[in-house]
Amino acid sequence: MSRFAVTVTIVALVLSISAFGAYLFFDAHLKSADEYPVITLKNDVLSLSVTSTEKDFLENVKAHDAEDGDITKNVIVESISPFDENGVRTVTYVACDSANHVVKKTCSLHYTDYTPPTIKQTQPLRFQKGGKTDGILKAFTATDVIDGDLTGKIKIESMPSTDEEGVFPAFISVTNSAGDTSTVTVMYEVLSEPKKAPTVYLTDYITYTKNESFDPMSYVDRVSSSVIKTIDGRLTEETIDISDVYWECDTDITTAVPGSYIVTFWTENSAGIIGYTYMTVIKK
Repeated sequence: MSRFAVTVTIVALVLSISAFGAYLFFDAHLKSADEYPVITLKNDVLSLSVTSTEKDFLENVKAHDAEDGDITKNVIVESISPFDENGVRTVTYVACDSANHVVKKTCSLHYTDYTPPTIKQTQPLRFQKGGKTDGILKAFTATDVIDGDLTGKIKIESMPSTDEEGVFPAFISVTNSAGDTSTVTVMYEVLSEPKKAPTVYLTDYITYTKNESFDPMSYVDRVSSSVIKTIDGRLTEETIDISDVYWECDTDITTAVPGSYIVTFWTENSAGIIGYTYMTVIKK
């Protein structure tokens, strides 16, 4: 081989080695520059109040990037999942670096003071036989420790029928943003002449209790009758004394296991017509 050929071969070899070295250098550099940020959690399980703010959630997280350094300020709470079957939610954090690399990290969330949505009833449920019931949801309100007022999200399983006289159950429910649903069973009455029946008005028609003692009569607010009498040529509504109100329940709520129970109140007016009112008691 000539000296020129040897020289060319050596030069080519040196260039190849240099090129390969440059490739390795730039490849390593690019990989370094292409690193994604890392999110670190202080706790894998968060225990927070339902009133916690995003700031409280972010105290659990830090983020670091090889190029940008500490990017904790870039972390946000992307989402909080609905409850799972164990009553736990999943918090998803997101961080982004200057190269628009996005990473996510999750942790479990356990509330320290959560209670399910609460449904309240504001008036007795009494309908005219053959009449309309589409306004029944106006008798209910709902509140929640997470969402506040949920009245607008109350649903009824099926619209009550007024085809027959009698007392029937209706199922009212509401679901909060965490996916937790509360359902209560209430009783409604269908009468051919509901305006003639006296009415027992209660301070609460759906009551939640944990106490061993329970006095249904303490919930009686007032009693009135729709029987009209003429007094000096005027029409008036008969008033019935609270002492003439009676109640019954199939179960002794003071010793009952957790569940839903119906208390029936009734009274009779001077015309001999009996009126019923129903309370749902939820024993926790």
